[in-house]
Amino acid sequence: MASDSPRSARPKTPRARRLRPAEARWSCPARWVPTSKRSASHPTTEAGLVGQARALEALRMGLAVPGPGFHVFVAGMGGADEPERVVRLIEQLRMQCPLPRDHVFVHNFSDPMRPLHLVLAAGQAAALEDGMDRWVRTLTREIPKLLESDAHVERRHRLYTRYQKAEEQLFRRFGRKLQNQGLELVTLEDDEGRRRDIFARVGEQLLPVESLGELPRGGRPKLADRKALAKARDEARKELRQVQRKARALGLRLLDQVKQLDASEVAELVENLTLALAEEIDADMQLAAWLGDCARHAHTHPQLFLRGSHSDDADAEDSGFGTEVFSVNVVRLHDGDLACPIVYEQHPNYSNLFGTVERHLLRDGMGRTHAAVRPGSLLAADGGFLVLNARDIFREAQVWRALKRTLQTGRLEVHALESLSPLGVTGVRPASVPIDVKVVLVGSPGMFEHLHDHDDDFFDIFKIKAEFEDTMPLEEAPVSELITQLRAACLDAELLPLGRDGSQALVERAVALAGRRGRISTELPILIDFAREADYFARLEGSRTLRRQHVDAARDAFRRMHSADAEWHLRQILSGVYQIESEGTAVGKVNALTVVSIGPLSFGRPAPVSAVVAAGEESYMNIERDVDLSGPIHNKGVLMLESFMRHRFGQERVLPVKVSLTFDQNYGPIDGDSASSTELYAILSAIADLPIRQDIAVTGAVDMRGRVLAVGGVEAKIRGFWELCRARGFSGEQGVIIPESNVSDLMLDPEIVEDIRAGKFHLWAIDHIDAGIALLTGKTARQVREQVIAALDEYERKDDDKDEDKDKSAGEASSGSGDSGGSGDSGSSGSSEKPSTAR
Repeated sequence: MASDSPRSARPKTPRARRLRPAEARWSCPARWVPTSKRSASHPTTEAGLVGQARALEALRMGLAVPGPGFHVFVAGMGGADEPERVVRLIEQLRMQCPLPRDHVFVHNFSDPMRPLHLVLAAGQAAALEDGMDRWVRTLTREIPKLLESDAHVERRHRLYTRYQKAEEQLFRRFGRKLQNQGLELVTLEDDEGRRRDIFARVGEQLLPVESLGELPRGGRPKLADRKALAKARDEARKELRQVQRKARALGLRLLDQVKQLDASEVAELVENLTLALAEEIDADMQLAAWLGDCARHAHTHPQLFLRGSHSDDADAEDSGFGTEVFSVNVVRLHDGDLACPIVYEQHPNYSNLFGTVERHLLRDGMGRTHAAVRPGSLLAADGGFLVLNARDIFREAQVWRALKRTLQTGRLEVHALESLSPLGVTGVRPASVPIDVKVVLVGSPGMFEHLHDHDDDFFDIFKIKAEFEDTMPLEEAPVSELITQLRAACLDAELLPLGRDGSQALVERAVALAGRRGRISTELPILIDFAREADYFARLEGSRTLRRQHVDAARDAFRRMHSADAEWHLRQILSGVYQIESEGTAVGKVNALTVVSIGPLSFGRPAPVSAVVAAGEESYMNIERDVDLSGPIHNKGVLMLESFMRHRFGQERVLPVKVSLTFDQNYGPIDGDSASSTELYAILSAIADLPIRQDIAVTGAVDMRGRVLAVGGVEAKIRGFWELCRARGFSGEQGVIIPESNVSDLMLDPEIVEDIRAGKFHLWAIDHIDAGIALLTGKTARQVREQVIAALDEYERKDDDKDEDKDKSAGEASSGSGDSGGSGDSGSSGSSEKPSTAR
């Protein structure tokens, strides 16, 4: 029946193979478990990793290769603590790094809104900070002594006296000129202070010109004289303003000369202190230039050191700053350890990663803009490695774009994220910081592929992919290494020590977790969780070691806590709400097996597939597809079985049947092709009217030539039908048909294996549809094939008879129409109506 030619026999008829109990589960050999002494002496691998040579090689290369773009994406390590494990792994690799550097921000005397950044040698930042503090304290102590010394006070006094005399002489000359006009320069005091004005002299009295008309008649000047005085007074006032401007210019000149005098007095002190500090901290050109700016500002503003560094005196210098401009903001200080800095940023929002400008410090004045710069993790990791969780990066606004820009340019921009701040723009833009950091992103393989396909910049930046596999070959050496790691992890977690059979049970769970008997899981965090759960049951029992029964009890407890929905569904079957047979036979109906994921576990559910056929031109109705419940893979599976039907039975004709397929009592979406073989059995049964065993459930995909292909979730599917049969009571004939290629996947629970060994439950493996239909019907594949062909022939004969009947009816109608036409009727309407009436 499985021949490519529809009429030829196969050289060898496929048969279903009954599986032995040993094929249903792998057991860990006792010799694979190392002794405790061997485990203690065996060197552990990096960060508790087993079987990850490829990933470790890629990681070492990525961390070591210099140059732009060689950042690392770590994929597939697994566990909630992935980034922390990567940090421990990098620490164990002991990579070589460039000499560490310190970073500081200092005041920019040219543009205070753009604080300067200085890169210093390791330890130099602390020396600079301490040196500048001593420098300010020394100037605060010494400058007042110099400026308040008797000699300097005398020089300032002489300077003040000279300018005072010059001012007095200026106003004296102006006063004499006024006297010639009958006017006098007077000084008045009122609420607004002292001011100069021009009065008229009348005898011995000095009076405002406006009040002259109020004098007694005998002593009152004539009207013409009063007008002349008023005019002269107005002109003199204009000249007074010019004289006052000259006096103010003299005052400004005085202040300037006083400053120069003070500056010359402190210049030598400032210069000597600055040179000594530069030599002490071994300042390079950039640092020496900034120290020179500090010195110039100090000796041109010596009054800063008379007020103290935090005074807000109203007579503050016109610079607008205090001694805070000389402070040093150390944003990255090397602690003397030569190890590479390794930083893991747990909360990579914008400010934590790139740094920010703290607004509250800006309230203290523009002299503190450099002190408002707060560093982020990128700067902390300069010269080393920064580990980030990729998922967290994409949850934060603008972080990914800014990170790419920083890694592409090698320069870090530190500023507040003002686009999202309700407080508005600070305007502070510190100088960019050159950084040399290797970023390690930790994510999933799917995330790497998505970024590679959808972000044009991604692969230019992250050229190294270190992908950790979740399984490794099931061999003695890696298993022994895994047990060693598990024992060490139990010791670190303060769990009970692993016994020999407990180690075997954990290894077997690791094989089950891998999904194939030839592989074993390397997901150590999950296996340690298994051990923690087993430890709970061991302590309840009072055991001193973790034994197999404790591991099995933990497994069962985990299943129970997540199986409420699966148990509800089983109760619905047992109560007859869902009608699923597990004994007897039925035509056009086969028990398929589906998998439903509920939380961390997957559960198998039996699901009857039904097919009905009717005579007619070949068609296949997938009811789930027509009501939009069928996914694309399930649709593909139906198309594959359609192709098989045409290949097997339609080489010489169009099949004369209409087929309808459905999952009985299915009310939700369904996908996958694992039921395509089941659906094909139902179709063959429906066409040939062959009873199908209901005590056997089936899973397996099918190709166009009838080969049965591997599917997923085989263990869960087997358990689902086994639980139903156990609940109803085993008949001794029940079981499941699986693809031969899935046999190596089997790692069934021990209780299922025991029922197989006792003959209560059975497993069959097949590689072709012929083997399955023979087992389900009790007939040979050739007999089934012949019965299907005979049924198709019958459908075709019925269809031919129906066509003949139609042709005969049409012929009789045509003959009747001809006789009427020959009777001599001339009207066309009469000849056309009679056949219509007859029909």
